[in-house]
Parts: sequence; C-alpha cells; structure tokens
Amino acid sequence: MRIALLHGWGFDRHFWDAVIARLDGFGCRADDRGYYGAAEPAPAADLVVAHSLGTLRALAAPPAGCRGLLAINGFDCFARRDDFPHGVAPLSLGRMRARLLADPAAELAGFRARVGAPPPPPITGLASLLADLDELRDRDGRGRWSAPLMLLDGAEDRVVNAAHRAACFADRPEAPRRTVAGAGHVLPLTAPDLCADAIRAFAAILA
Repeated sequence: MRIALLHGWGFDRHFWDAVIARLDGFGCRADDRGYYGAAEPAPAADLVVAHSLGTLRALAAPPAGCRGLLAINGFDCFARRDDFPHGVAPLSLGRMRARLLADPAAELAGFRARVGAPPPPPITGLASLLADLDELRDRDGRGRWSAPLMLLDGAEDRVVNAAHRAACFADRPEAPRRTVAGAGHVLPLTAPDLCADAIRAFAAILA
C-alpha cells in the first residue's frame, strides 16, 4: 500500500523518519514544504497520514488516489472564527508571524521547544513558513472529507487543546478517535510505535 506522509508547520520530511522505519512492507514517501531545504510534493497514495497543518493541506489537496486519511494531532480548522469559537485566536497567529519575520531562527526554535521537538535545521524557506502560517489562519477544511477517516490525538497537546479537538471533524462523529493520555503535539516523534500501529490498522481496513 502506498502511504503519503504530510508534516506540519515548522517540520520537514524527516519528521516521519522514526515512523517510516517501523513500516516495512509499505510504500512510504513523505512530502516536504521546503522550510529547510528542497521542497518535495506529496506523492500519489492510497492512504494519507497527516500531522497538524498537514491535515489541512491534505483536506485542501489530497494526494492522487487517496482513499483514507489518518490525522495525527490534526484539525480541520485552526483559527477562531464566528462559527468556530474554540480555535486559536488570529491575533496570536499575527504575533507569531511578526516574531517569525523579526527573528526566524529564534521563533522556530521556541516553537519546536514548546511542542517537545528538537531544534530546527537552518532555515532556507522563510517564505514557505510565512505562507503556511497564513494557511493556519485562513484555511477552513470543515466538511471537506467524506472518505474513511481516523483521528489520533494527544491529551496534553499544547497547540490544539481539548475543546479545539472536540470541535474538529464535528461532521464525522463516527470516525474512530484515540486520544493518548500524557501525549502532546508531536506524536510521530514521541510515540512512533503507536503511530505506526495506527497506520497498519487503518491500512488493513482500506485493503
């Protein structure tokens, strides 16, 4: 089975290395938004596995052939709006954008430290980081996914809190959701075995 893995904001294709290493027998390819090197588009796939902003990207432009979506620490809407009061305040994203413009390395390092990730590589794609931060503010993917869906969250996620998580994918109450006690926003880094197990289970359903 072909699996496309889409990373979230502030990361790159190497975000998935530990998960891919646990998926022998699958055709895994990770995309790359080009924040720290060459960009790589999402490949055609049977199953898309998306983290954080990667979920919004998958909803907006699913990889060709995709028949299922596993959203890890994902969401179908990020920023607060009139009919989505539990999202992140746009003002907070605006402040983050200003800090990113003023000192990109410090802002990225601070963000990754807050979510429990290692420091970033040298930034080569500031424009992509800025554009994708705007996507978090502007993109609304609610109601866009009707194919099989599975959700994997962290109970201690400091980016997407409990109320925000509960408001996401409200149109898909039947979708299996697992919320991992004690886990945060970067499950593919902190719990790669769990993520790989979820991918294998979902792939078996789609097979």
